[in-house]
Amino acid sequence: MWPCPPKKQAPVYCGSKAAIHIFTKSLRYQLEDRNISVFEVIPPLVDTAMTKGRERDKMAPEQLCREFIRKFKRNKYEIAIEKVTWLKLLRRLSPTLADRMLKDSSEKYPLSSPTLLHYV
Repeated sequence: MWPCPPKKQAPVYCGSKAAIHIFTKSLRYQLEDRNISVFEVIPPLVDTAMTKGRERDKMAPEQLCREFIRKFKRNKYEIAIEKVTWLKLLRRLSPTLADRMLKDSSEKYPLSSPTLLHYV
């Protein structure tokens, strides 16, 4: 089960992340006979220009890279970083609770760009 539940204010963003997850998995299956590995990194909130207005609990890009390399060496294909590891476990134990927790998380940290509803 993919660890990232959808958020109410970001349907296109969340949908694209889900599509990339399925694409990555399919590509991994296609290339396994050619001895080519395909990895997926599932990071938490990272301190980038996109997250500029969100000041809480962001991971530094350098820290993300260090964590990725550490887990990459273990040959794990789906690499959940930091908090996402716990979210992945929570989704296994209680998918409904995980969905409920993240569904409205965007309202605590609104997007600076318009949501899909602005275009309807």
